[in-house]
Amino acid sequence: MQRVNYRDYVQDLAFRYGLRGYVENMPDNTVEIICEGPGEKISEFVKAIQEGVELSKGDGLGPFCKYADIKRVIVLEGDRQPLGKYVGFSIHYGTFQEELTQKFGVAQYALEGMDGKLDYMGVKLDSMDSKLDSMNGKLGSIDKKFDKIDKKFGVFREISQNTAESLEAINKTLAKMEMLLERDRRQTR
Repeated sequence: MQRVNYRDYVQDLAFRYGLRGYVENMPDNTVEIICEGPGEKISEFVKAIQEGVELSKGDGLGPFCKYADIKRVIVLEGDRQPLGKYVGFSIHYGTFQEELTQKFGVAQYALEGMDGKLDYMGVKLDSMDSKLDSMNGKLGSIDKKFDKIDKKFGVFREISQNTAESLEAINKTLAKMEMLLERDRRQTR
């Protein structure tokens, strides 16, 4: 269960339950957790460790817990009171090389997960690109329709202006005819 950021996950859980103690990677590739606190909190903590995969979904406790494979949990119980030996909950670290190797393992898991997500994002971007191309085609079609409307409106405007000019000419002609008729009436009287 090493090289999956599990100790950080356990430490976060211990803080959540108010427990004291430590977590440490062991030479046989297991993880040792020593903790003390109220019995009911330790029981909740052990249950949370055993159900780590479910708990790690969406609660901010660590994305790498899903790689943990818990084989066995041993709880030493009794009617003893906590010894008060621990002040907080710490991670006992190994050598620099061991820790560096673990962090590289964690980074590898993260990068593998990111690679799949990047591929998925690439597919989504390609899909968005084709949708944008389709939208551009539709916008081009709409633009052509507006051009046709604009041409028709231009023709309508020209016809309208010609009609207005014709009506003005007709009005002038009618006004002249009215004047001539009025003059003829005066002369005939």
